[in-house]
Amino acid sequence: MQKAKYWKQYVEAYMAVKNDDAVKQIFSRCLLNCLHISLWRCYIQFIRKVNEKKAAEGQEESKKAFEFMLNYIGTDIASGPLWMEYITFLKALPATTAQEGSQRMTSIRKAYQRAIVTPTHHLEQLWRDYENFENSVSRALAKGLLSEYQPKYNSARAIYRERKKYVEDIDWTMLAVPPTGSYKAGSKLFLNFQCSRRFHYKFGTGKPLSLLTC
Repeated sequence: MQKAKYWKQYVEAYMAVKNDDAVKQIFSRCLLNCLHISLWRCYIQFIRKVNEKKAAEGQEESKKAFEFMLNYIGTDIASGPLWMEYITFLKALPATTAQEGSQRMTSIRKAYQRAIVTPTHHLEQLWRDYENFENSVSRALAKGLLSEYQPKYNSARAIYRERKKYVEDIDWTMLAVPPTGSYKAGSKLFLNFQCSRRFHYKFGTGKPLSLLTC
């Protein structure tokens, strides 16, 4: 987590002076080595900014960046706001033809359906938003889709409750430090390590967790 903080400060310094080449270089060095929400949100903000005046081409680049981000950290328990931001982005895309409107609706639906089966802090809010979305499109179609996804959502919610218990026991700001000889300090460090380890073994998906890489 501390590692992500310093990478973010580093890249933001170059963003402030609009040195886009340096920003891209820094992101290429740190993103895949530090799967932390705040750093990746910074990346998305940068991508959207550099593409905001490129019309359809820029929108497609931003969409690819969102997908890239969610493929890596979309399963993080704190990734709910990232899913919401992506869905808001999709809803804002222009659609001048019926085909474009249909494609946009399909993209929004797919994003919601991925988000509501992912155990995050914002899972219940995402489910409510998804219900509203489907009902606004077609109440008849919504009934079947919501019935199909309700059990998947319930399963994700149960997993979230279990994950949350482990996460709450972890001190996310603690740094790895050499032993001091103090029993109290050593016990706290060991307890934090044990909590982190249990969380990883129980919920690890094969991809590094932000907890373990930052």
